[in-house]
Amino acid sequence: MKKNIFVKATLASLSLVLISAVGFDTAFGYGSSSTRRSSGSRSKVIKPLVIEAPVPQVLGAENFRFLVNLRKDVNSSDVKELQARLRKEGLFTFPTDTGYFGPVTFAAVKAYQTAHPSIGYINGFVGPLTRAELNK
Repeated sequence: MKKNIFVKATLASLSLVLISAVGFDTAFGYGSSSTRRSSGSRSKVIKPLVIEAPVPQVLGAENFRFLVNLRKDVNSSDVKELQARLRKEGLFTFPTDTGYFGPVTFAAVKAYQTAHPSIGYINGFVGPLTRAELNK
């Protein structure tokens, strides 16, 4: 029920933005984007307001900060970044970065922990010490 109220409020807000940007007639299909005066001497062109969404920035494995613990059976964008990072080091060999922390990712994390003795353990779990090493 709360979701329906949110959807209705959002649609109402978007309608008001559309009406204020291009005018009621143009927003609802009555008329065209240009209006001619009856004298025919000049035409007034009404340009719709274009609001561009910010372009999302893709952070590469070098810029990504691992902030949460990761373990088997997790499916998230953090795991996808982890896989990209492990692939860069030659440890993750699955054909694509899936975002699913399965047996291949588990083995790659253990290999990473083995290659970085400062972590102090090899368990395939991306906890605070492994994250600290990944964030260097």
